Amino acid sequence: MASILDACRYSRRKGHVMYTCNMSSRQFTGYMDVLLKANLLLIEIDRGSILYRVSGKGKDFLKEFNSVKTILE
Repeated sequence: MASILDACRYSRRKGHVMYTCNMSSRQFTGYMDVLLKANLLLIEIDRGSILYRVSGKGKDFLKEFNSVKTILE
């Protein structure tokens, strides 16, 4: 999930996120449901395209995740 949030630091389309995170459409849908319900991601519409962008709460999550990851390394 952290990889998805990181990929969505800037507004991204579904295909970009799937490619960056090396995931299938089915995986993408499952993770997006969880991230959207937790308000870690936002959906934007731009010229008819659905874009995903990390929310403020998602940025906080990433910051804490990276802190823990650094401690464990």
